[in-house]
Amino acid sequence: FGSSPGRGTRRSKNRVAAMAVRVMIMEDAPEPTPEPLNCSKASYPDDAVDARDLVARPLLGRTLSSQQRADKISQLRADLLQDKGKKEVTPTVSPAFTKFMGAIIVLSAVRLGVQCQWSELDYPFMGMVYFFADVIFAVIFVVEIVIKLMAERSNYFRNVWNILDVIITIAGLFDLWIQMAGNGAHGPKRMFTLRFLRVIRLIRVLKGIDELVVVVDGITKAMTSVAWVFLLLLIVVYMFGVFITMELGQDEEIAVELGDVNYFGDLQHSMLTLIDIALLAEWPEIIRPIMHHRPMLLPLLLFFMMVSTFGVMNILIGVIVDSTAEARREMESSHKRKSLVHASMLWEDTLHKQGLGQHDLLKHQGEEGMEQLLERRKEAIQKVVQVVMDSKCIDFPQGLTPDDVVNLLDFDGNNDLSHEEFLSGLGRLLLGNDFQLTCLMLTMMGKMRKESRCLIEGVQVALEQNRNAMDDRLKKIEDKIWLKLQARNGVR
Repeated sequence: FGSSPGRGTRRSKNRVAAMAVRVMIMEDAPEPTPEPLNCSKASYPDDAVDARDLVARPLLGRTLSSQQRADKISQLRADLLQDKGKKEVTPTVSPAFTKFMGAIIVLSAVRLGVQCQWSELDYPFMGMVYFFADVIFAVIFVVEIVIKLMAERSNYFRNVWNILDVIITIAGLFDLWIQMAGNGAHGPKRMFTLRFLRVIRLIRVLKGIDELVVVVDGITKAMTSVAWVFLLLLIVVYMFGVFITMELGQDEEIAVELGDVNYFGDLQHSMLTLIDIALLAEWPEIIRPIMHHRPMLLPLLLFFMMVSTFGVMNILIGVIVDSTAEARREMESSHKRKSLVHASMLWEDTLHKQGLGQHDLLKHQGEEGMEQLLERRKEAIQKVVQVVMDSKCIDFPQGLTPDDVVNLLDFDGNNDLSHEEFLSGLGRLLLGNDFQLTCLMLTMMGKMRKESRCLIEGVQVALEQNRNAMDDRLKKIEDKIWLKLQARNGVR
């Protein structure tokens, strides 16, 4: 071990020999302090979520107070119900009250039908029966309006059906006043149109039957598209009507063959005849004389029939079918939103009212019974999830346990399911379409890649710091050994 250049080989051997002691000094080396990383570990947004953006945003803010959280949950439930009014169940919207009024409306309509079948002119004794029945129905409808006014106050007249009920009830009271005034048999006849308005109330009954609501909503939504389809059909009929009138309007042979009916004498009759052809109503009566006297027009009428009957009419049917399917999807979405609200209320009844909410547990943090409270909270959460699974509002796969669902809804993976995560997670499962769920899955994959990259970079930084620290330590040890060897050689 000399200091001359010729002894570099021996010094390298000494360095190799010193490497052998790295294992022994590994435990004694000081542990380096890693520098903080710039990237966070798959951090999730802490800002408050907009209640109307349930599927797109994952969580409500974790920095909110308990009152702010409660307000956000209430707002979220209100938006899920799509009802800005009062949420409590009043007698005006209770199922029993709705069914009772539906039965009264049906009986009132049946009474009008009975009067049309067995008139008081033919059966004079039925006049008093009809009158007292009208009085009873009028009193019931007036009481209904009063109850709704007391419950809803100024919000009552924001509903179109309520305004219609007021108009029909006033018309019924006026009809009773006319009958009581004793204007004879002509009075009820003059009020027949106002009496017919009572039948319109039957539409209210449709709101209680989902299948009928889907059909009515589908036809209503299709009205705009149906109007454009009818306009297209009118244009096609007008084009062919002008041509067919010019060709057959003055043809005496066709007129004689068709008889006394004016099919193509002028434009309006030609258009009416073409509409009948589109509906295949008078196709044999029209096509055979034309085929006999003017066979050159047969391909034109066949083309018109194909375009109007199998083209435009099928488009009309398709528009109505699509609108009905959309109405059914909206109804199913409404039922799912109500299921979410019920699940949220179930969470509050099971956890918050028992003092197992996150805000309540913070009050007992550090106490001896904290472990028992956490265990009770976990059991209560699994109980709520089990009720949701038993309700079949979400078609979970077979064999899935409540613990699996909790892990699925635990968006941040902190092993503690919050109320916001529960409601938002169920909302994503129930209300998210295929595109939104695909975006959510890709987002989670991106966050997992980011988390993995951050972990890899952290490990690499920590390894590099440990390597540098060990190199520094080994260099110091080698220098000390070299100095001791130098000193020993000098002594010799």
